[in-house]
Amino acid sequence: MKIFLQILVLFSVQIPVFGQQVWLQKAQMQHDLKYLKKAVAHGHVNPYYFRSESAIDQYLDSVQTQLPDSLTEFQFWQIVNKTLVFYNDAHTRTFSHAYLKKYKASGGTFFPAQVTLANNQLRIQSTAPTNANLEVNDQILAINGQTDQQIIQELRAHASKELTSLDDQMISKNFPYYWWLAYGECARFRLKIRKANTQKIELLELKSLPYRSPQKNQSRRAPANESFTYNGLNDSIGLIKIRDFYQHGRKYYRQKYEEAFAQITQNTNIKYLVLDFRGHDGGDARYGEDLGRYLTDQPFRAASVTQWKVSKAFKKRFASMYIPGALRWCRPLYMVNKHTRQIWRTKNGKLATVNHQKLKPHKVRKRFRGKVFLLTDHQTFSAGSIFAAMFQDYQMGTIVGQPTGSLSSFYADPMMWYGLPHSKIRFQVSASFIVRPNGSQKLETVQPDVWVPQGKDALEVVLELINGKGKLE
Repeated sequence: MKIFLQILVLFSVQIPVFGQQVWLQKAQMQHDLKYLKKAVAHGHVNPYYFRSESAIDQYLDSVQTQLPDSLTEFQFWQIVNKTLVFYNDAHTRTFSHAYLKKYKASGGTFFPAQVTLANNQLRIQSTAPTNANLEVNDQILAINGQTDQQIIQELRAHASKELTSLDDQMISKNFPYYWWLAYGECARFRLKIRKANTQKIELLELKSLPYRSPQKNQSRRAPANESFTYNGLNDSIGLIKIRDFYQHGRKYYRQKYEEAFAQITQNTNIKYLVLDFRGHDGGDARYGEDLGRYLTDQPFRAASVTQWKVSKAFKKRFASMYIPGALRWCRPLYMVNKHTRQIWRTKNGKLATVNHQKLKPHKVRKRFRGKVFLLTDHQTFSAGSIFAAMFQDYQMGTIVGQPTGSLSSFYADPMMWYGLPHSKIRFQVSASFIVRPNGSQKLETVQPDVWVPQGKDALEVVLELINGKGKLE
């Protein structure tokens, strides 16, 4: 494992930045990694869907053999993160939040430029004013002695999406963060670059800078940072922006839909409706089904099939999330819901399969009967991607933007949490597999009907289509 060895070398030169360090011994880390594999196998619907069990074993054996005598908690967390990424499931993951918060609070600094990863090349996207010799589109050939290809391979090993193209989008969105995730703290960066304008090779040294949040891909017309907002763009166009399906309960979203579509249907001038799901961060897919009832005149469903990995711990967790505490004693009630019915009929260690029934749309008076556009981008994640697949499979309108940030059928519902016994590192494991309405299980994202290149506003493209200045591709 060549790249793993490179990381161990880098560990030896990292500077402690989290205050008092917690050190883990080799035997403790080896035990934790063995526990990790057992935990994923216990909770995951199909842990070896992408890589065989023998491939996972070979990877873990190599990692455990090459462990040094001791590592800090964060250094070991980096190994745990890479191991979970190796399973290739975006919802089976650990989180860096606590380490990142401590690092920033201690004055930790980051790579001083945003970098785009595309076509296996690293190019400057934007940079700080202090980096006068670094210009947009300059190509990075090496950083601190690591070639661009070595860097790309290592950053991808820390990016948790299922497709390389999605990994590259995540890295491009926040290169400084992914550099820190992979390599830890670096005070200075020695760059070898190829200038975009002259093609000359130059050597530069840059100083790290405090963290700057990357700019989000949002329309200038995007409303305030709320889960749901409705606005009229003009007399004939309505805009609904939905950022997530989890910040509030189902009642909140249903009420918002009711209020928005009451305004829309009462205003007979509104002929077009834009649903902005760019940056949608996922949540409960049922909230998307509730929205779909306003958009179609045919029965529909958000998924064709859902599979659940059943265990005693899973049943307890599922009940705590979806069954009111005062009613959990009443087992006959478990037979009412399609999911609980199948889960409690299934033996522990087996898969419960739920075939989804189609839902009826709302009555005509409540539905919008004009033309609908759905905006998506690479940050349309999880339940946002499920909605996009449903929207596409039932031809509810036209998707404009970029491919979604999740697959159209994927492993999800990471309600099973585990903690490693020695490091106490926590991670979550997908408990379900959700298949899109048309039944396809291909490793593919939801593709837009009208593709919008990075940097161009998808909402502006929709307005051009409405005004006859654009065309469907």
